[in-house]
Amino acid sequence: MSIWITLESWEDIHAHHVGISVHYANAGKADRTSYDKSKLQPDNDRASIDAARAEVAVARAYGGYWHAGHWAPTEHYKHRDKHADITLRRLNKDGEPVSFGIEVKRRRTGTRVPIDEKDYTNDHLIVWAQVHGCDAENNYPRVEIIGEARAINVWDLATPWGNDLKRRWFQPDLLQKPSVLAEYQ
Repeated sequence: MSIWITLESWEDIHAHHVGISVHYANAGKADRTSYDKSKLQPDNDRASIDAARAEVAVARAYGGYWHAGHWAPTEHYKHRDKHADITLRRLNKDGEPVSFGIEVKRRRTGTRVPIDEKDYTNDHLIVWAQVHGCDAENNYPRVEIIGEARAINVWDLATPWGNDLKRRWFQPDLLQKPSVLAEYQ
């Protein structure tokens, strides 16, 4: 079911820039349980880079636009609910353009796919992806696109994420096969 994307060198360089920029923008923030310092990965800058790697790979596989946005903490309120990670425009079967957002959720555990209230409200497509590093056969990081789900279809089945009322998680078995471009199937 998974789709594998190997990043190009320039995609990885751009993901590094975006990831480090996001890391520094979020350093010191505490307005969300996911910023709890005791729960962050020891290499949180790497986690931010991997999140950007996942986003650029998903954008390429789905044929979407990755805005690669990062902004100062004081500007976060202007953008947080307005922009999905990726914007996708496709023609439906009647030839009419359809536009929707894709939210990329980087796999951190094998059991929880996160979903935010804004994903549900905007009916984003949730795409679960995992980043794999370089190895003897691959000079650049690879991203495994594990599956997808429409937020509106899984929100009510999701479990609240601790005390955060705007965040939930759902089981991976609710994911469907990724609907990527034909060249990646």
